[in-house]
Amino acid sequence: MIKQDLIIIGAGLSGLYVAYLLQDKYNITIIEARDRIGGRIVTKDGNEMGPSWLWMHHTNIIQLVKELDLELFPQYSKGLAVYEDKLRNEKFVPTEMMPSYRVKGGMYKIVDSLVKCLNVTFCIKEEVQKITKTKNKIKVVTSSSEYSTHFVISTLPPRLVIQDITFSPPLELATIDKFNSISTWMAHCTKYIIEYDTAFWREQGLSGFGISHIGPITELHDASTVTQPALLCFIHRNIISNDDEIKNQLIRLFGEEAKEIKKIYSINWNKEKYTATPLDSKSEHPYNEGMVKSIYNDRVKFIGTETASVESGYLEGAVVSAIDVYKELN
Repeated sequence: MIKQDLIIIGAGLSGLYVAYLLQDKYNITIIEARDRIGGRIVTKDGNEMGPSWLWMHHTNIIQLVKELDLELFPQYSKGLAVYEDKLRNEKFVPTEMMPSYRVKGGMYKIVDSLVKCLNVTFCIKEEVQKITKTKNKIKVVTSSSEYSTHFVISTLPPRLVIQDITFSPPLELATIDKFNSISTWMAHCTKYIIEYDTAFWREQGLSGFGISHIGPITELHDASTVTQPALLCFIHRNIISNDDEIKNQLIRLFGEEAKEIKKIYSINWNKEKYTATPLDSKSEHPYNEGMVKSIYNDRVKFIGTETASVESGYLEGAVVSAIDVYKELN
């Protein structure tokens, strides 16, 4: 069987997984603008700087984890939560939530395991600049090369597609407006991981979960790995902060033990060139009703967690979108 050519734009979870599913049928080239693979899955020294959790009703990503022979461990959630606003600082019994799980060794294990299963061509540090429909194929122009292919799958967030890629023939205005209306998952927040020598909050009977209406941290969780105690801190929108402000708030919420910080990791996703656009400073959640999934006679397709038919904004959504396009192209 003669294989057709397929270009996948983006080496995040959607791109890697759809390549994994289609590699036996297509000659696949994955083009990635970053100097690394993984997209928004970033694990630093075992700490999750991107997505952290899986849930058992996310059956497709759970099945992939099992297929890749990876292990899960439960998110710690025992104990009281902390809450603060301008009038109070208190502890409370949180509403019981559906149990969540994390990948032992970090989410990047999924990325690394998928890459080891792939027989494709990777083109790293190449920005896709233009996509053109020709008579029989699709031409893709990058910052350093030109490609001619039968199909293209873009895994970029919809807003990034509009901002960074020129299309010929041009996209319809309604399509541009729709793409720009879909906010990018993670792009509205800064994520901190604060390592400690001990999980002192557990000793206080606290779960590590917290909500603040003062800030700069707006949401907290226990981020301990199997061996390293840590807290996860989200800072939403464009709140400006520094390490001292983070430290002072943790002391305010958890007491003096919180000052003995071992190490701080952070990533501001709103400043990530290949994740966020200026529009992402204004809205948090993806709304993909009516999303245009393909153009140019179905030869250019759009997938990713933002475009998923279910569980958009989660890793499950990223996997579901890959499965959907696999069914179309298989």
